[in-house]
Amino acid sequence: MEYVDENIPKSSGFYRCPDDIKYFKVKIKIIQLTEDKTNNERMIEKEFSWQEKQFSEAQKHFYGDEKNCLTETEKEFHKLVNELDESKENDILFSYINLEEEIYQKLQTTNRINYLENAIERLEMEHCLDDNEYNFHKSLQKSMDFPVLTERTETMLLMLDLGNYSENTGLKNEKILCSIKYNPDTKLLTVFPDFTTTQPYFLRTDVRDDRNFCYFIEHSSKPIPESIEVNEKTLIKKINDYRKFTTSHILRKPFELPPKNKLFVFVFLEIVSGKKFEYPNVYVQYFIDLPDRWFCPNPELLRGRTQICKAINQDGLLHFGHCVELTLEYNFLSVSGTEFIKPPYIYFEVISKDWWDRYRTEGLTYRNLPICTSGTFGYNLNCFRFTSRDPGGEMRRYFLGDCQNYDDVTWIGLPTDYNEKVLNKYGTETIGTGQLDIRLNLVHQSQAFLEEDRLDADKLHHHRRKMISEKLESSALIKSVEQVIREFKKAKKHLLEVRENVAHHSRS
Repeated sequence: MEYVDENIPKSSGFYRCPDDIKYFKVKIKIIQLTEDKTNNERMIEKEFSWQEKQFSEAQKHFYGDEKNCLTETEKEFHKLVNELDESKENDILFSYINLEEEIYQKLQTTNRINYLENAIERLEMEHCLDDNEYNFHKSLQKSMDFPVLTERTETMLLMLDLGNYSENTGLKNEKILCSIKYNPDTKLLTVFPDFTTTQPYFLRTDVRDDRNFCYFIEHSSKPIPESIEVNEKTLIKKINDYRKFTTSHILRKPFELPPKNKLFVFVFLEIVSGKKFEYPNVYVQYFIDLPDRWFCPNPELLRGRTQICKAINQDGLLHFGHCVELTLEYNFLSVSGTEFIKPPYIYFEVISKDWWDRYRTEGLTYRNLPICTSGTFGYNLNCFRFTSRDPGGEMRRYFLGDCQNYDDVTWIGLPTDYNEKVLNKYGTETIGTGQLDIRLNLVHQSQAFLEEDRLDADKLHHHRRKMISEKLESSALIKSVEQVIREFKKAKKHLLEVRENVAHHSRS
């Protein structure tokens, strides 16, 4: 005797079925419990194939009478009932299949309370009560905006028959033990409740029926034959080998690595939007200033401009969506141990153009590229422009325009040719204008990062917190040592040649 726990939770199981569903089988084992909830009674078990119809006692009586069978499905069930072995003992386990759609839908709705559907119906009723009259056009538009998507599923219910039947009358009492659904489009099989492992499920009947049961749900499909499994694995291996072969032919060139003493920074810049500028038709010019030891293979990409955008709404919103992609290289070979990396700066100039081809500077701003950290960055840059206290300057701006009324755009940040310790901008007249939004994506590439693959998980977290200069310091040191050794060998070889020449002349 074994005690059965009635509080075992029930949950759905979801399984992918790449093979044909017709080979699927499930077995039900059920035991009636005693008053102390122990299973010392006889076990009844039955195996069901997919969409296999098993009849209860009431169904045998109903489909056995040919007068009750009107539809094609009922006539087919009548033939099956007549072919049953009458000497076989009546079984309390039976099934509903997909052909009996109306029956099992009623059973599922009576055995389940869908609180979400009830809440939706209540909201729809309240909405209808608020309207004075029904609007056919609104209802039609709503049905077009929110169509009902239906899935093609096949259903099978495994049932328990607890009815009391006599020769002429009978009282039906049916309980759902397991619900199985299969979607042939997605090959997804849903089993509720899921297959049992060790503990059975507990089934409590009505108060008037003082019987309780426990039951097991087991997957009893036959395993795949070994020959078929071997063929399947061989086929999968051939497919994977073919994919590797095609990939190797597509990517024939080896993956290029930067030199040991260099850091490659891939910059993906997007000028997203702007707002609150004075004039509506606006475009943006940008310039990337590279300090010493920085190099760009395509210097023409360091300058550029966006298309002209027209402002919308009260804030003068401008959508640019202009993307720039370039590669920057940094040489670490001549960097001293105490020297920091000077980051490149990107300068923006917002310019407006009217229908008389008058150009006006709407705003200036700049930002340093965060080259020490890779990732995605977004910035909202506030802009300004130069002005003067003289009214003539504003009049000239209105009538003639004032585009680029300065010599060097880098002066708004730190000028490249300025070597003094103090930069004095006192007395410069400026006025705040609009805002420019940009987005940066930075990717680093260097051979020094290959060391991270060899580190342990604990050391890796600490190693990644270092600055880029610390990561590449060892790489630059190795490169400089190799260069010194190469020069030393070259000088030693030259010295040996000189000695041999001197010895040869002395003998002669």
